[in-house]
Order: sequence, then C-alpha cells, then structure tokens
Amino acid sequence: MRPISLGRNTALRLALIYMGLFSASILILMAFLYWKTADYLTSQADDLISADVESLREIYAQGSRAALAAAIKDRVDDDPRGTLLCRLEDGTGRLAAGNLAAWPAGAPKAGWISFKGIDTRPPYPRPRYVRAQILTLSGGERLLVGRSMGDARRVERVILQALSWGLGLTLVLGALGALLTSAGMVRRLEAINRTCRGIIGGDLTHRIARSGSGDDFDVLAANLNAMLDRIETLMTTVKGVSDSIAHELRTPLARVKTRLEMARNTPPPPADYEAWIDGTIGSVDAVLDTFEALLKIAEIEAGGARSKFAPVDLATLVTDVAEFYEPLAEDKGQRFTLDIRAPATVTGDRDLLFRALANLVDNAIKYTPAGGRIGIVLDVGADGPDLAVSDNGLGIPNEAREKVFQRLYRLEENRSLPGSGLGLSLVAAVASLHGIPVRIEDNKPGLTVRLCFGST
Repeated sequence: MRPISLGRNTALRLALIYMGLFSASILILMAFLYWKTADYLTSQADDLISADVESLREIYAQGSRAALAAAIKDRVDDDPRGTLLCRLEDGTGRLAAGNLAAWPAGAPKAGWISFKGIDTRPPYPRPRYVRAQILTLSGGERLLVGRSMGDARRVERVILQALSWGLGLTLVLGALGALLTSAGMVRRLEAINRTCRGIIGGDLTHRIARSGSGDDFDVLAANLNAMLDRIETLMTTVKGVSDSIAHELRTPLARVKTRLEMARNTPPPPADYEAWIDGTIGSVDAVLDTFEALLKIAEIEAGGARSKFAPVDLATLVTDVAEFYEPLAEDKGQRFTLDIRAPATVTGDRDLLFRALANLVDNAIKYTPAGGRIGIVLDVGADGPDLAVSDNGLGIPNEAREKVFQRLYRLEENRSLPGSGLGLSLVAAVASLHGIPVRIEDNKPGLTVRLCFGST
C-alpha cells in the first residue's frame, strides 16, 4: 500500500478538514463559556459593590464624613481576605479612610472602573485586580468602593487552562482519528485500485474483496463486482460471437470462393449459368443476412429504438403476422391457427415487435415437420397481455433453453437446416428493449415461446 500523503490522500485531507471544523467549533464554544463565566463573576462583583455603595451612601447621608470613614474602617477590618477595597478622599485629595494606597490613574469622576491597585494593609502591600464604582459625595469627597477580582481571575485562569487542555486534547485525538480513518479508507481504496490494475492487466477474474460490514464501501464493492461480472460476461459473449461468426460465415464464403475458382478454371455451361449465379448470390445473401441481423441486434441493444415507441394494437399485429406466414405453413403441409381471445394495446416499436413475432413463427414452421400444428394465441390475463407461439415440432432440450438466445447458437442436430442462429437472439433483444420476459415452455411435444407483456 502506498504511504499516506497529505498532498495526494483525499480521505486524509477530508478528515483533517473535518477535524479543523470540529476544533474551531470547540474553540468557539470554549470562548463562549469563558466569556459567560467571566461575565457572571463580574456581574456578581458588581452586585456586591453596588450594595456596598448604597449602604455607605446612606451612612454618609445620615451622619457625616467621620461616620463614613468609621464605617469604611470597620468593613475593611472585618474583611480578613482583603476582598473589599475602599478609598475615601477629602476635597483636597487626601486619604480619609480605606485600604487603597492611591487613587487609580485616569479614573473618571463617577461610574465603574477596572484597574490594578495596591492593598496597603500590612504585612506588605499586595497588588489587586479591582472592579470598583466611583462616586462624588455632596460634601466634595470622592469615594471608591471596589472588590478584589483575584478569586475571579483565578477561576478564569483555571477555566482557561482546562479549555486549553481540552482543545489540545481534541486536536491530538482528532489528528489521530483522522490518520486512523484515512488509513482504513486508503486500505479499502487500495484494494479497489489493486483490482482495477489487475483487470487493466487483462485478468477479468479479479474481484474486490468485501468486508461484510454493509457500509458504503461494501455497497460500492458489490456494485463494481456486479459490473465486472457483466463486463466479463460481455467479453466472453463477444469472444463466442466472434468465434461463431467465423464458424458460420466460413462455409458460405468458402462456397463463394469455390464457385469463383470454378468459374475461372471451368466456366459453367450456358444452360447452368443462371442457376450458378443464383447459388453464388444465395451464399452472399446468407453472409449479408447474418451481418444485417447482428447489426440490428446491436442497434436494438443500444436502446435507440425507444424513440419510436407508440401504442401498438397486438391483435392487428398478430393478424398481420398470421396472414404473412399462413401460406408458408400450408405449403409445408402444416395447420396454422390464430386465436385472439381479447384485444390488447401495448407501448413499443411496432416494426420490432412484428419482426420478433415473425422470427418465432418462422422458427416454429422451420422446425416443425409436415403435418404439424403452428398456433398463435393472444390473451389478456390479470397481469396484462400474453402472446404465445406454439408448435409440436422438434422442441429444445431443457439444458439448451437459455443458450438458444445467444448469438449464432444452434443445436447440433439443426445445423443442417437453413438459418444463422440469430432469430431468437433478436427476439431476446426486442423483449429486453421493451422490458418483457421471454419464456420457453414444453408443449409436449414441441415448444411454446411466450412473450409476457403483463410482467413488465
């Protein structure tokens, strides 16, 4: 198996693209969670700060700056963790109370602010990330009430680390999954490519191995194997047809060659000249008829005749065929019958249906001895029209009933009779074009060939 290459491996590229999209969605989700967590913690701090501000504002309104300073000192002292940060300044900017070392630079006169401050409590000053509200009191004092966001920052850092680890693990597992998935797909695709290379090399017996899982690759393998079976059958058929053509045409062509050599070496007498010419033309006609039948079958199998499909009255069709062949049967001493039990109309190519039925009747007459019976029956059953041609002639052995539809196939005992072995092949091609099955049944004695229009 060729190594996995990102530049050439479509499966790997698709897996990595999927991994990238999945990782991006995870990243967006993590960013959203981080933002919502930070926003929630900030909102909680804002609620506490607002409550502190309102409480201190009421103390100032009911007392004085000294009362406010005392309240601030009490609250700061009662906060051993140092989460509460306050600074009260008089009108000159001097510290009146609180534990914040300096007024934050660039702070507005009123409103909310976030900054990095210094807690002045012993044993040593400590930096604090602070969220605070500023207001100016009626006496000109400035009050800042804030909360340390250290705990919130620590929670955010923990969340951010967890999200980062989660994203990293997602990327690692995604890349590993992409490689494993791609490797599995490459193995199965390579099995298909290996089979194709074997077929390209000329061995049509190669087939794609199936895993039995029933997945898309199994379905693809089944369809490709069915296609290869069909191709192998067609190739075998073509080879058989080629061999049959060579066998069937060799005799008439050899006869023509012999006659021409005889004409050159020993010209026929004038009295036999016309008969000699007719015999030669007959041999050439046999060759032309064979080629014409082969071309017609190929044309039918190509499906081009579908453009000529139109409603066809089967009763009229079988009547025309009967009128055409009844004199031929009578000349051979056969009894010909036509039984139209019900009218029927189908959609198809009338000329091709006429030719198929004519071939069946012609075969029945040809392979039925003098005194035999030939019959055409048109009936309409529960499933639709049914057309049957019956005789009490030689029949066809059971083991050969499928083979007689092959091109140029003829029973050994019938090779002395005129014909090319293409009549039933044309019937099969016409039936396939119209989507109807052809059934060969034993007439005891003889044969019945049935066109089951109702099974379409």
